[in-house]
Amino acid sequence: MAPALGVDLAAGDGSDWTLGIAVADYNNDGHVDLYVANDYNGPNGVGLDPGNNVLYRNNGDGTFTDVSVESGADDAGWAMGVAFGDYDGDGHMDIFLANFWEDSLLRNKGDGTFENVTRDVGIITDAEDEWHYNGWGTSFFDFDNDGDMDIHVANGYILNDQGQVVNEPNQLWENKGLGQNGHVEFVDMAKKAGVDDRGDGRGAAYGDFNRDGLIDMMVINNGFLAGEGIIESPQRLLYVNRGNGTFEDRGFLYGLRKKMQDESPPGGYRDYTGNAWVQIKTIAPETATPINRSGIGSRVEVTVDDKTMIQDVGAASYASTSSPF
Repeated sequence: MAPALGVDLAAGDGSDWTLGIAVADYNNDGHVDLYVANDYNGPNGVGLDPGNNVLYRNNGDGTFTDVSVESGADDAGWAMGVAFGDYDGDGHMDIFLANFWEDSLLRNKGDGTFENVTRDVGIITDAEDEWHYNGWGTSFFDFDNDGDMDIHVANGYILNDQGQVVNEPNQLWENKGLGQNGHVEFVDMAKKAGVDDRGDGRGAAYGDFNRDGLIDMMVINNGFLAGEGIIESPQRLLYVNRGNGTFEDRGFLYGLRKKMQDESPPGGYRDYTGNAWVQIKTIAPETATPINRSGIGSRVEVTVDDKTMIQDVGAASYASTSSPF
């Protein structure tokens, strides 16, 4: 990334090792900003210290300013994946970080700053009485069509306290709305929903695969399953949303169990046939200035009868890539 633009950071530049990038208009000024999530900090990206995450504010003139420290978005936790989404419905894009240890939810206060509310909202992924999770890919999406954003995290494997390799279950944090402590409350529903796969998750993609108005999910695994007699787990899981809070894996049925070389890359939904997605095109007057033409950070609401479905338009994933949607 060109230092001349104010973005003086590159993956593997000898200090921070970048594994996630997300874009969104965090300050609602009409210009898309950039968040860089870093894993390790050390020579050639190898070290024990967590990397320094960076929030670049778009100045609107083709340049960026590092506002990580002053905004409070410089969370350091060995970040692997990052996503923007408005979980509390206040019109400001919040940040979720899938970390090697404890994940982080940074609430956008609307004044250009963020606060860490991870424990306040009930997201506990690293405590003495809880499991240690190793987050890789993450995203916000409304899986139950109740009008608020939920969070999915694809988790990989980690060494436990005995030095054993253990695969961790993926997590599906359901947004329960405002809790008694004044914060939104999240509850992990992965096991109940049938999406707590332990296949060494790397990333996931979300979309209405069968056009029934429910958001489905494809999880991409590395395929490694720890334990005695090391075996491989399914590398592609296509979870079809049943509409009752649960999912059914139809990956095998749709021929998604083919062997993939090396580690699985992140996935993405797109209609390559042109017959499954609603396409919206806006044409601005010649006098208008094109700002955020991709609509990143927008919220799409569709009401059918008495049911309203929502989806935030974001761009984020694991492995230094961004979903085009």
